Amino acid sequence: MQIRPAKFDDIKQIVPFLVEANALTSTKNVPVDEPTLRKTLQQVVNTPGNQAFLSFDEDTLTGIIAGVSNQIWFSKKKQVVDLVFYVSPEHRGHGFYLARRYLAWAKNVKGAVEVYLGVTSGLDTDRTDDLYSKLGLTRVGSSYRLEVAHVQPT
Repeated sequence: MQIRPAKFDDIKQIVPFLVEANALTSTKNVPVDEPTLRKTLQQVVNTPGNQAFLSFDEDTLTGIIAGVSNQIWFSKKKQVVDLVFYVSPEHRGHGFYLARRYLAWAKNVKGAVEVYLGVTSGLDTDRTDDLYSKLGLTRVGSSYRLEVAHVQPT
C-alpha cells in the first residue's frame, strides 16, 4: 500500500472512483455531476490549506480522503473539514493509515484550531466511529438528513 497527496493528474482516476462510491451511499439518488466533482477536486488539489490523500495497491486507487480549511463562521481561526473519506470495500484496512496521514496534515494547517471528520455516507458507521476514536477524535453531536426531493438516478 502507498499513500500520497493527490495531484492534478490523479483527478481523471478519482472521478470514476467516487462515482462508484456514491452508488453505495445514502446519497445514491443524487446524481453526480462529473464536471462539478472535477472542479471541486481541482480546488482541493490546487488550493493551499486544502488537501487530498490517496491510497494505492500497486497502481490501483483504493481510497481517498480530502478536506478543506475554512474560517470558522464566528472567528478568525480556521477549521479543517473533510469532504470525502472512502476506501474500497476490499481495502478497508487502508482507512486507518489514510486517516492518520490526513490528520497529520490537518493538525498543521496554519490558523486551524480544530479538525472535523464526519460519517454521513451511511456506510460502515460503527466501524468508522471506532476508527475515529482510535485516532483520538472525540464524537461531537450527530448528523440528521431529510431528503426533500426525489431525484431519479441518471
